[in-house]
Order: sequence, then structure tokens, then C-alpha cells
Amino acid sequence: MTVQVKICGIKTLDVALSALESGADFIGLNFSPESKRKVGLADAVSIYNELEKRNSKALSVVGLFYKNSLAEIQKTLEEIPFDFVQFVTHDETIHFDTIKKLHKKVIPQISVREKVSDKDLEKYNTELIILDSYKEGLGGGSGNVFPWENAKSVNRKYLLAGGLNPFNVREAISVLQPFGVDVASGVESSPGEKDTKLIEEFIKNAKRI
Repeated sequence: MTVQVKICGIKTLDVALSALESGADFIGLNFSPESKRKVGLADAVSIYNELEKRNSKALSVVGLFYKNSLAEIQKTLEEIPFDFVQFVTHDETIHFDTIKKLHKKVIPQISVREKVSDKDLEKYNTELIILDSYKEGLGGGSGNVFPWENAKSVNRKYLLAGGLNPFNVREAISVLQPFGVDVASGVESSPGEKDTKLIEEFIKNAKRI
């Protein structure tokens, strides 16, 4: 199966459409108040509605929450029927079980700080997980790569994140053979600003294997 690609931290319709046209399988809309990639709710609704008009069933829209209040999350979910909700597991303010009650399809984002296996991840009984690098105070998008060998014992479906870019994504895939890859900062011209050429190159390189 072709590697799935998620472009995370999209803030504008133009970039969302570029990701769609370039062959992305997932796009992430980030609502974290602490992120440079935060998208406003009205903009997010417009992006979602336009993608729905184009009726691209191949593209899944993911809502990302980190350091959001429960009320914020609930309001956003009332406005946008996401395909998945991404939840940063080291966010001590909202627990995994709470998010799971709000949305049936959750993607836990797990920071890999040491070697992990399927057994270590059993408590996350979800279709997908994201394995990401850890940086204190961030919910992702650090641009840091974690040692890929730490995930070699994970066989369940996951998206590999953490410091990926158009130049290292093929190597990462060849080392781990993940179900998919997830990128934010690696396709930006400056923090929080997506570069459509880098998005196109990232997707092309990821799907070349």
C-alpha cells in the first residue's frame, strides 16, 4: 500500500487545496492556542466546507487540540465534523478517555522518548496513532527527529512524525515502513507558513517508495 501523507498545521484554503491536489491523504487543522499554526474557527469551517464541496472522500480532515479547554474542543466539534481528532497525550489538562467520549475516531499523538512497542501502546485502542518527537512545552511541530530505531518494534498502524521534510522522508520510510508520515514544520518557509512547493515535493518523495 502507498504510504499515507498528512500535512498538518494548515491555516488557509489555498494551502489546503494545494495539499489536496498534490495527493495528501490527511490534512490537519491545529486549534492549539500555543501554536504558530493555530487556525481560527471561522477559517477552519470555510476550509472544511470547501473541501466537502469538492467531495474528496480520499482526504481525511483532522482536528488537532493541545492545551485547549474542554469547552473549546466541544464548540469546535459542534462546528466541524472531523474525520479524526488528534490529541497530544502528554497534555495533562485533558485526558485521552475524555477526548474518546467526544469523538469516536481519535488519533493519539505520542511522544517517543525511548524505545516503544505495541505492548506499550495497548491503552490507545484506536485505529491510528502518531509517533512524534518530544520537546518540552510543545504539542508537536518542533522540527526535531527522534531516533527512528526507537519505533522499530511498533507494528500497528501509525503515522511517523517529528522533523520530517522532503529530504529525509524517504529514508525514514525505508527504515520503519510506517503506515503514513506526518509533517508540519518540514514544509514551511518560515514558522507556521506553509510552502506549497515543499508540500508537493514532500508528498512526491513519500509516495515514491
